[in-house]
Amino acid sequence: MYFDIYRHADHATYVLVTPSPMPEHRQLCVLQFITCFDDASQWITLNCFQHYSPQQLPGWRVFDDYLPTWQEALQRHTARVQAARVPVCTDSAELLRRLHQSFAELVPYMQQSGQLQAVAHSPHLRLRLTWAAALRYTAVALAGQWRASRAGNTVRNLPATTAQHGSTSSESDADLAAFQAQRALHHDAPSSSRTKWLVFGVSALLFLGVGGFWLSWSFVPIVLAVVALHEGGHYLAMRLTGYRNVSVFFLPGLGGLAMGEKATATPMEKLLVYLAGPVPGIVLAGVAFWAAASGWWSAPPWLNAFLIASLVINYLNLLPIVPLDGGRVLETFLFGRAPRLRLGFAVLCCGLLFGLGQWLDDMVLRVVAVLFAFGLPHQWRVMQLDLATQRPA
Repeated sequence: MYFDIYRHADHATYVLVTPSPMPEHRQLCVLQFITCFDDASQWITLNCFQHYSPQQLPGWRVFDDYLPTWQEALQRHTARVQAARVPVCTDSAELLRRLHQSFAELVPYMQQSGQLQAVAHSPHLRLRLTWAAALRYTAVALAGQWRASRAGNTVRNLPATTAQHGSTSSESDADLAAFQAQRALHHDAPSSSRTKWLVFGVSALLFLGVGGFWLSWSFVPIVLAVVALHEGGHYLAMRLTGYRNVSVFFLPGLGGLAMGEKATATPMEKLLVYLAGPVPGIVLAGVAFWAAASGWWSAPPWLNAFLIASLVINYLNLLPIVPLDGGRVLETFLFGRAPRLRLGFAVLCCGLLFGLGQWLDDMVLRVVAVLFAFGLPHQWRVMQLDLATQRPA
């Protein structure tokens, strides 16, 4: 970690400045106001950032009031220090010693407190968060982001003279930096093949269990085979076009999902990926039905049920409605450079899916529409980022 330390004129408060790993609007750097006391304790005040570092070390007391500006956070820290009953330590060398000691003790302390555990069967020492710690950190991060957004809304409404001086970064710049950092993180830490196969197998079993209760135990394996063929086509197309970290899993009661990463994918590569899912099933069923109608062969009942399901499911998947593959094709070629239309198309598709589900009394369509609606706020931010990003002609 690289940081600068500045000392206040009162010699009681230091500010530790680091580049923010998750830049926010007007928060491209993290400012941590630190005061050391003679009893070996330290007080540290953050601003709109405590949810990103929820670790607690012995001897450190962390404050974060989620105020609109860091100047207000400094005033609040100074008021707390002035009200303290313990003498302040003004030795800057002692501050550095305590900081380095705390950095060295952080990982061992998290291991002892049960927040970190060693990765089994790893040739080198690797640590990961426990499930309990990860869930707790997630809850803290989500709640903190909500509080930080409220503070951000406040600072946008402040007059220019009271806003943070010298901050010219836009919210889109912060979003872009956060997106690039997140993409780099995924690039450096792809899922292992063992994890992908485990997720694939467990999700398939859950798909069979939910489908057995929902549909029938005899028909759900046929649906699973149709979905596996569909997602397998997406998988192969992604591998052929150079996508990274490709994986396939099933969504119990809903279908399946093939995922991969390629930021430089061309529209034609995306078209191949989208159509590689439904087209093989439609072609296979069409050829089989043509051969049966010509009297060349007769399919057994179970295979005939598979072919019918494959034709129906893949044909419906070509409907021009997002998140279906037909909708993705339409979105890519019509709205690729029209962010507002792309968002409007997503909202329209969400309403169409829910309305179709109501009309057909189909729970799957209604659930898909609701899940898709949860992603609309994210698509709104993507639209804003897209509009703020300069593109070549």
